[in-house]
Amino acid sequence: MNQNSVDVLLVEDNPGDAELTIRELRRNHFSNNMFHAKDGEEALDFIFATGKFSDIRNILSPPN
Repeated sequence: MNQNSVDVLLVEDNPGDAELTIRELRRNHFSNNMFHAKDGEEALDFIFATGKFSDIRNILSPPN
C-alpha cells in the first residue's frame, strides 16, 4: 500500500448521502479504497470479517 493511500469505511444509512460523500471523496482523490456499510452492524461485520464479509481479512490486523 502506498504511504499516501487511505482506506475509508463510510457508515451511512441514507443512500443519497452515502453517494454524495463517496463522490466527493473520490473527486478529491482522498481515498483509494472505499467501503460503504449501511449501518453499525454491517460496519462491525466488515471490521471483524464476519457475516457477509467473512471472506475478507480483518482490517485491524496488519498484512503478513
